[in-house]
Amino acid sequence: MQKKILNLLCFIVFFTSSTLFAKIQLPTVLSHNMVLQQKSQVKLWGKATPNSCVNVKTSWSGQNFVTQSDFNGKWQLVVSTPSAGGPYEISITDGEEVILKDILIGEVWLCLGQSNMALPLKGRPGQPVEGANEILVKAKETFPLRVFTVACKSSELPQDDVTGKWLKPSAENLQNSSAVAYFYGQLLQEVLNVPVGLIVSAYSGSKIESWLPESPSCDLYNAMVYPLKDYTLKGFLWYQGESNCVDPQSYSKYFPLFPKSLREVWGLGELPFYYVQIAPYAYQWLEETAAARVREVQLKNEKLIPNAGMVVTLDLGVETCNHPPKKKEVGHRLAYLALAKTYHHKGFGYQSPTYESIEVKDNEIIITFDYTSSYCIAPIYGKLEGFEIAASDRVFYPAEAKIDYERRKVIVSAKNVSNPIAVRYAFKNYTRASLFDDYGLPVSSFRSDDW
Repeated sequence: MQKKILNLLCFIVFFTSSTLFAKIQLPTVLSHNMVLQQKSQVKLWGKATPNSCVNVKTSWSGQNFVTQSDFNGKWQLVVSTPSAGGPYEISITDGEEVILKDILIGEVWLCLGQSNMALPLKGRPGQPVEGANEILVKAKETFPLRVFTVACKSSELPQDDVTGKWLKPSAENLQNSSAVAYFYGQLLQEVLNVPVGLIVSAYSGSKIESWLPESPSCDLYNAMVYPLKDYTLKGFLWYQGESNCVDPQSYSKYFPLFPKSLREVWGLGELPFYYVQIAPYAYQWLEETAAARVREVQLKNEKLIPNAGMVVTLDLGVETCNHPPKKKEVGHRLAYLALAKTYHHKGFGYQSPTYESIEVKDNEIIITFDYTSSYCIAPIYGKLEGFEIAASDRVFYPAEAKIDYERRKVIVSAKNVSNPIAVRYAFKNYTRASLFDDYGLPVSSFRSDDW
């Protein structure tokens, strides 16, 4: 009954005061070429003539939706989306019609972070992206994947809009699109066979504090996250941490707050949160385990944050560059997590084994691992390296490690260490991975101590 009354009022207002209507204004993320989340209640919003009726019609249903703008002209309503498909159109009018064209419906992910998320497929001078040129050569606009890249901006106050544009995947457009996000979306689309929308909001050199609404320095949240909060998503991707290596302890406080804040702002429940552990790099200006401690924070939070998963990149680091070129591996590993944990596909590896506990016996340390999607651990590039053990003097010495395949454990010892009590693996800023699972996924650096 209320809807019928609202429709009648809108009809009367439209025909008695048509000269008062102004053209609908929409946020940039609601535009031609956008991707909307399938089988969802998605929000549409914008500005119209104050206190006017706004009519919205979706081509996939032919249904009309009606709402009224407030005294500032702001309006918002919710429409239902069908299963994946398109292209579709949306008509929005308060007297002067705006038509959004070439809309796809599929899976939408928000990709956040700093420079490793922002790094485009064309790379940067001296920092190429492996495999990107082949992607650009084969790029086709008809491939059902769209990217919206948020322009970098900061603000002391929450903003209403961002600068950006939904782009089709032509070579020219993809050159400047996030490599990690694209490789993720490409594999997701190929497996799910549905359109994929990627919203990339990343700022080079940013610390996690600037993305947190609770932080005094929440300038990036205000400008690059808050304006997107009404756009319906499937989940979040996060690749950040390098800039927080100066203070791992503070990072441990902020990190679990970030996904919690995102979920509260979007109000869609515990949306998936998949993130990338930072890769090894020789931070010459930092203490030699500072980056390893940030990796440790990220590792521990994988089990503490609900509906989350972490990609290990211990095998992808470059000693002299903190922008590893192997972005395809990063994007695909993120997709493995989503395909397994969100879309419930089975039969492949998606999560690296993690350190669980140790047992000391006969001057040897026996390491037990927690296995999720794999069965065993193995050295891929020869013998196991990067292990250290220490006795009660807390002095670590290089150690030999071997795999007990029957028990799926690693046994570590050192000739000059009697009665060892602690073990570390690859616990340096820069290191090389030597421990993998049977799917080729690397095991994260870890330590049994908290010294």
